Amino acid sequence: MRLLLPANSALLVTLLAVGCGGSPDTTKTKSNETASNTPATAAQAPATDQTGANAMQGQGDGAAKSMPKQTPKAEPKLVGGHGRQPAMLDTGIDLSHLADTTAPTGFPEKQAPRPPAPVATTAPMPIVPPGSLEIVEGEEITHFGEMLEGEKADVQYTLKSAGENPLIIERVRPSCGCTAAEIELVAADGARSVYEIGTPIPPGTEFEVGASINTANRQGAFHSNIAIYSNDPASPMRLQLQADVQPVLSIEPQQLDLGQMTSGELRTGTVAISTTVLDPFMLELDEANVVAPLSATLTPVDPDAEGRARNWELSVSLGPDVPEGMRRYQLRMTSDIPQADEHDHGEGEEIDHAPTTRELMCFVNATVNALVVATPNFVSFGAVRPGEPMERSVKVECLDPDFALPADPDYRFQSITGGEFTGAENFSVHIAPVEGSEGKQLDVTVRLEGLPDDFTGSFGGMVTLSIGHPTKPEVSVRFSGVARPGIPASSQDN
Repeated sequence: MRLLLPANSALLVTLLAVGCGGSPDTTKTKSNETASNTPATAAQAPATDQTGANAMQGQGDGAAKSMPKQTPKAEPKLVGGHGRQPAMLDTGIDLSHLADTTAPTGFPEKQAPRPPAPVATTAPMPIVPPGSLEIVEGEEITHFGEMLEGEKADVQYTLKSAGENPLIIERVRPSCGCTAAEIELVAADGARSVYEIGTPIPPGTEFEVGASINTANRQGAFHSNIAIYSNDPASPMRLQLQADVQPVLSIEPQQLDLGQMTSGELRTGTVAISTTVLDPFMLELDEANVVAPLSATLTPVDPDAEGRARNWELSVSLGPDVPEGMRRYQLRMTSDIPQADEHDHGEGEEIDHAPTTRELMCFVNATVNALVVATPNFVSFGAVRPGEPMERSVKVECLDPDFALPADPDYRFQSITGGEFTGAENFSVHIAPVEGSEGKQLDVTVRLEGLPDDFTGSFGGMVTLSIGHPTKPEVSVRFSGVARPGIPASSQDN
């Protein structure tokens, strides 16, 4: 067996020799001593080599044969000694080419410490001692009871800076625009002054908060509050104002829904207008909003000699010949009852404008269907392979009991916008009366005979049937699709 030795094989051979019981360092030391005293001869050198060979042979012929012949090299030396650094083994191998020339050759110089980064500081917030807010007169919840729509009401609260520290009111916020509040300081001599928000109120000082509500255009339960924000830890204090607002005029229903109807029908309905808090009044309908096919009449119930009444009835009629679709009409009525703000003027004070009177609004809604309808009124052919036939079915129905549909009405193809439709030669229409419908229903089949082989892309149009009904002379059905050459035949029939 042949051993492959690394570049520092001399060191390995020496270590192997030591492991086999030899003492190369001792032998070498004695040889050096002899050489220093007696000059070496040519005959002695082979003897020394032979002695080493015999010594290796004594370990066994196999071991001697397995070791290759080595070229003598410089022996490793131990560097160091007593009182110095620990001994290091000098192998005699030049490792300078492995040195890192970029590494520092000594300890880095000690650097001066960096100064600490400046810390951003802000001025401390001033500490405001807590105050105390108490109610001296009044309740946190004020209920005004029943009020007439449009009336106003006022209330006064007496509050106090009750703590050991000044009270500071930061803001006063009403919950809605129909509520107002104002703060006045009351001095010991009774003098009053308007409080400026943010000004300290000395302990023991009383002040008043005046609040008012306006119920204009409000009905039913009324709720509002005034929030007072201060340096009191329990802030905000909420002063609540409540009332039951009675309407001056009531209308029932305000939305008159006539429901589903056909364009040839006539629908009627009634609306009641009344008051429980006022004397008999006049009411007038604004005829400018009554547009045909809508008609309306306003009538007093048990009127007095001047035509005034506490109750009125509005009669509404819609139709016939109402355009189809969702319909919404607005009716406006004006009374001779002054608005509440007209009462705010003092006696003898002149009003520089015409008195404003109360108004009522009523809305009339209906869903109007045509007397002749097509179901569905739009069909889709989906994805179509050129050359493949396909058809879609539509039912035409007449809802007019006095009219019968023609058994074989004329039809024409049009574009979606009503113009000329190119490609009509690729379509056909088949019409047949529904058996037993007595002229009220038609089965209509729109058939695609097949598009040209070189046609790709979308297509669409409209089939218009001439029915001849007085309110609906024609019925139209829209259709569309897209041509794709590569689709399989199994997907043609959608």
